[in-house]
Amino acid sequence: MPPQWQRWLQDNMELDENQAFNYSKVFRHIAWQGRLAAQFGEEFANDLGQFYENLSPNTQGDGNISFRDLMNNEYGRQFGLNYANENPNFWETDEGMEKFYEAVRQYVINSFPELKDQQSTTEDE
Repeated sequence: MPPQWQRWLQDNMELDENQAFNYSKVFRHIAWQGRLAAQFGEEFANDLGQFYENLSPNTQGDGNISFRDLMNNEYGRQFGLNYANENPNFWETDEGMEKFYEAVRQYVINSFPELKDQQSTTEDE
């Protein structure tokens, strides 16, 4: 099970609850699609992601799927495939999954300058 990403963001990055929730969504999409793509293949992950997004209550009022969610799914699949190339079968052990979640955490933080800047500030203290 992934770490409590939203709580970590609130505690360590000085974000309010809404900001932490939005960044935690990025983490969840990337971790979920990354693992699916690594373990079951990109096509399966894409199909399952599309199916989920079509049923998700997060679709916009006009029935359109969130572009942000779709992009995070795509980034997640690519991240997972790249990670699996360097760490084959990582999903088979708890240690492998912990390292994967940590890599996702670093990927997300480094994708947003505002998080990256805050991380370097908190590490300096």
